[in-house]
Formats: sequence, structure tokens, C-alpha cells
Amino acid sequence: MEKSIFYIAPETQYFNIGIQYRFSGFSQTMSLHNYGPTVRTHYIFHIILDGKGTFSVDDQQFHLSKGDIFLVRPDMIHRYISDANAPWSYCWLAIKGPVVSDFLEKTPFANNVHVIQSHHFSTYIDIIQNTLQIRDANPSSELKLTSLCLDFFNKLMTDDFISSKEKVLTYQKLPVNTMTYLLNNYTDDIKVSDISDHMFVNRSHLSRVFKSYYNTTIQNALQQIRINAAANLLYTTHQSILDISITVGFNSQIVFNRAFKKLTGLNPSQFRNQQHQVNHETADQELTDILQNLSVLGETPFST
Repeated sequence: MEKSIFYIAPETQYFNIGIQYRFSGFSQTMSLHNYGPTVRTHYIFHIILDGKGTFSVDDQQFHLSKGDIFLVRPDMIHRYISDANAPWSYCWLAIKGPVVSDFLEKTPFANNVHVIQSHHFSTYIDIIQNTLQIRDANPSSELKLTSLCLDFFNKLMTDDFISSKEKVLTYQKLPVNTMTYLLNNYTDDIKVSDISDHMFVNRSHLSRVFKSYYNTTIQNALQQIRINAAANLLYTTHQSILDISITVGFNSQIVFNRAFKKLTGLNPSQFRNQQHQVNHETADQELTDILQNLSVLGETPFST
């Protein structure tokens, strides 16, 4: 589950310039918020504002944190997941068009690079924030959004980047497969012994390797995944809290309520009641709230 502010441009295109803005936004995620594996049809840049997470693509895994920028390319299988103890916040910009691949070859993302790091990442945040101020569907707005996309590429071409090769994680099949098992089976009554039997490994060894890789225990990861799923159902459905607790793998609503409040600071009813459809009148305040909640070190690089 993530708290997001975003804007999606209409499909109508007034000009054929070769580059088109599609959507952008800001998100605060909960622990172990997971997206994918999936493929997208656009180029999507993500800038990490705070916290940590893991981005997987092309059989590589990158451990990312504040200041890192990762790129999702069209038709590439990818997945990203927020850290168990310091879940990340990020903003994103999605662009499409026939000239985008040519532009990328003039940036540090050339030659299929997936991750870069910038000392000046606030510049990109400002551009994305400016896209959220343009909400009218007309030719003028389309040109403004296109101009911001071009400005984004201009900054990429002239910025002084740091190599992020050291952020590539050594792939370890056992903990990764264990996390995948949890994500695919969290609705069941899972025990660590069930997973170790499924993986044909010693339970203690499995627990030790998983904690070393993800910096959390298997039991904590399972609970965080269940709470994430529950938060999403509370936000997107009208299911009763009891039904949701059972759906995500809890045997007791009392235990579910206690676990949910421990992780989110709210009980399930309070969480559901505070969620609402973001509109033009509330979007600016919602975005300000997200930025103000970030534990950014040093001078805050945002103008809200």
C-alpha cells in the first residue's frame, strides 16, 4: 500500500512532437510495499526521496536509497519493493515517444544502464512537482508538459552523476525465492517450517540467510505483507474489516487490528475513514503533507 498523489494525462494528443508526457506523481509506501513483476509500456523515471528499497530488472537487483534514480523501460520485466524497516518514498515521471530512446543515449542511462545517482536530485523533483500543477486538457497544457519533459532530459544530459554500480546486490536465490513465496502465499496459514520444507533447507539456515539479506525476519515480513494487502483492500473495497482480516491471512480480527495499528499508527476503521479521492482542491495539501513527512537529511530540497 502506498499513499500517492498523481496526474495522468488524457490520451488525446494535440501535437506529434515525438515525446509525450503520460503521468507523474509522489508516493509514500508502507514497509515491503511491492510492485510487480510486471512490464510497462512507457519509460518511467523514479527518484528516491527518502528511505530504501530494492529494484529488480534483467536478473539484477539494486539496493537503492535517497538520491538514486532508476529507470523502468518499456516491455522489460521488473519489480520493486520497499525496505522492511525504512520504506522508501519516491516520485516518478512517465514519458513515451519515438525520440525518447535517442535522448536516453545522450544521458547516463545510455547502454541500458538502469540506475544512477545524483547530488542534484532536487532539480528533478521540482520538475515533477511542476507537472502536477498542470491539470487542464488543452493544447497549451500539453505543450507545457512536453516542455517539462524536455527540461527533465536536459538536466539528465548535463548533471554530474555518481556511478551506482556498487548498489548492485549479489543475487541470492534462497532469500529472494523465500520473499516470492511469501508474496504469493501470504493468505495461507504459513509457518517458517512450511517454507523451509518447500525449499528443502534447514529452518535455522533459511531464517538466518533471509534476515541477513532483507534485514528483517520471515515472520515480520509476512505480517508486513499482510498489512500492506489489507490496507489496499480497505482503500479500494467495501469489504468488512473482519472479511479483510481473514482474506489476508489473519485468524483473529483482534490480532489483525493490533498488528495493523502497530504498523500504520491507525486502527483499520480510522485508516479507511481518512482515505478519500484526491481532487484538485485537496491535491496540493496532500502533496505538501507527503513532502513534509519525509525524514530528509539536511536542507529540504522541496518547494511546496
